[in-house]
Amino acid sequence: MTTRTVPGRCPLCPAETPKIRIAQGRDFEYGTTPLEFTVVRCDGCGIQFLDPRPADDEIAGLYPDTYIPYRMDQLPAPVRAARDFVQRSKVRAIAEHTRATSGFAPIALAAFSASCATTSEW
Repeated sequence: MTTRTVPGRCPLCPAETPKIRIAQGRDFEYGTTPLEFTVVRCDGCGIQFLDPRPADDEIAGLYPDTYIPYRMDQLPAPVRAARDFVQRSKVRAIAEHTRATSGFAPIALAAFSASCATTSEW
């Protein structure tokens, strides 16, 4: 199986911000890809992320059908509500950081935050 990847980038800092490689390894838990993942740390804010990362349309294939976090329709309502709260909190934190460092809140984050408030589908 070949997993298509795309460049990873910090969700908070400009694309040209330097990054430092901090770890590399394979998926030892599910073994769904021979891809070796590289974790980098943004030199601007310290966030860690994959670079490169699996393309969005490849991510579902990296998890077995029994992987519960992606089966939101089968989770109890309180668990879904808690997950939605955590996701909204993450979006707010990113927007607040962006606003504090650049003076504006990106439109995409504002729209994303609003959509998280009304759905538990992602």
